[in-house]
Amino acid sequence: MSAQETCLIVGAITGIGKETAELLAKKGWHVVVTGRSQGKGNKVVETITRDGGSASFHPVDVTSQESVAALHKHIPETHGRLDAAVNNAGMSSTFQPFHATPVENMGLMYNVNLKGTFYCMQEQLKMMLKQEKQDDAGKRGVTINMSSMSGLIGVPYAAPYSSTKHASTALKYAAEGIFIPAIAPGDIDSGMYVLEESYEGGAYTREQAAAMHPLNRIGTCADVAKAVAFLLENDFITGGVISVDGGISAR
Repeated sequence: MSAQETCLIVGAITGIGKETAELLAKKGWHVVVTGRSQGKGNKVVETITRDGGSASFHPVDVTSQESVAALHKHIPETHGRLDAAVNNAGMSSTFQPFHATPVENMGLMYNVNLKGTFYCMQEQLKMMLKQEKQDDAGKRGVTINMSSMSGLIGVPYAAPYSSTKHASTALKYAAEGIFIPAIAPGDIDSGMYVLEESYEGGAYTREQAAAMHPLNRIGTCADVAKAVAFLLENDFITGGVISVDGGISAR
């Protein structure tokens, strides 16, 4: 990358988002780290800058349209241009049968996983449509949505979560020079609370989760971060979903 480009990572203070921020910074990007916790966000920025990278933190609550708008207003004011965004904020509040899932749990998942992504994509597209096309590919920007294998295939006890991730699909902005691919991770060792709770005696154990994948292991945050970096370097992928799931979706 000739001039430093800016990548916004929505949901970057832990897990996949944190790992992605650290990897992209090593590759020369300025990374805007976001999340609800100022303290955790500052620690991620400190780690990146200590290792020679460039990063900044801005708080955001993706369930608030006003908070998301304020974040995206900050980007051009501070950095001039948004070259890429990774919509990684997501959560699962339950691993229960669909009929037994509390309404409040479903509401929270929809607000974060679906509406939060919608709010972010709207702001990113409005911003990128105003930007000049760059390089031979004519890119105005790249928006990567973090979906899930649960949005592609059926997963036991994950129907409520699946229904909030299936909608994270690309819009057709290719002609405008905006690339919108998605990534569908498998079971990732990201520290997500509901998964850790499951491993300790809930829906299934860690060993059972690993066995669902043909590669017979749970994925790492680094596995997903590498896929993000690959998509940002590619000039011919948009509208598709990259599965980072150890082969489970191919079964």
